[in-house]
Amino acid sequence: MEISVISQISLRIRDNVRKYFGFTVSVVISNARQEYSSIQECYQEASDLLEYRWVIGPNQNIMAGDVEPSLKQSSREMVKWKSDVVASIVQGDFDRAGEQLSEMIEAVPRSLQNSETILGLFANLIGEIDSYLNELGYELNDMFEYDVLAYLYQLSSLEEVRQWMSDSVFAKVQHHLLHHNLSKQKKIIPQVLLYIQEHYETDLSLQMLADHFDVSPSMLSRMFKEETNGNYMDYIIQFRMGKAKDWLIHTDLTIKEITDRLRYTSVQNFTRIFKQTTGVPPGTFRKMHRGELGNN
Repeated sequence: MEISVISQISLRIRDNVRKYFGFTVSVVISNARQEYSSIQECYQEASDLLEYRWVIGPNQNIMAGDVEPSLKQSSREMVKWKSDVVASIVQGDFDRAGEQLSEMIEAVPRSLQNSETILGLFANLIGEIDSYLNELGYELNDMFEYDVLAYLYQLSSLEEVRQWMSDSVFAKVQHHLLHHNLSKQKKIIPQVLLYIQEHYETDLSLQMLADHFDVSPSMLSRMFKEETNGNYMDYIIQFRMGKAKDWLIHTDLTIKEITDRLRYTSVQNFTRIFKQTTGVPPGTFRKMHRGELGNN
């Protein structure tokens, strides 16, 4: 019997099961072989193909020619997808995490061949998210009314996994982290401002401050903008230029000494930024203001 005929019969069986029994079934069709001695081989192939039920989804005809993976992407690449998703969550970029999850799920059928391996991949992803939450004092299961891993293993397709993780897991984690970060930034940003005032003669890169306060650079930048209504680097420039103006007026520090103390790479670089900020070069600024002070 031709495969196309078997497929049509299988489709009618599936439709009738859904219509009269209220649930769905998948039908696995192995490659055709001659001789009764091949029955065991066909059975084994069908059993192997059954693993793809979880990848393809319920209520499907599963045939060898439709599900053979290219295997161009290795399991190592799958692990990288998973790490990228976790990294985006840590950085608070849940939109990107959702995009990466979708890309990861699209790649799964080409890389992994059985449901046990696929489930293990997503169980590990959930474990890493939970581990990150533990560092913040949260438990992923506390956010749900059911056991998260047990629920994962009840899902019947990759699309169900994507929807559940994106709409439920990611959403709940984002909600909790939002409240955590709002509380955290109220405490951190005043400390950051004080640190800048006390260490303006040192490296004040965003990365250095982020490392010091144990947050990601993107998170620190966002917190700073929300609390001060300004950009972090713009604030650093304005603060240092304020110090420079004060020293130019009230001290005899040379422009080279001021450049070095404020951590600029060269006098030319400092002069350029100073002029952009005040409208005049530092030497002219000093003469103008000392002349005004002398007249008083």
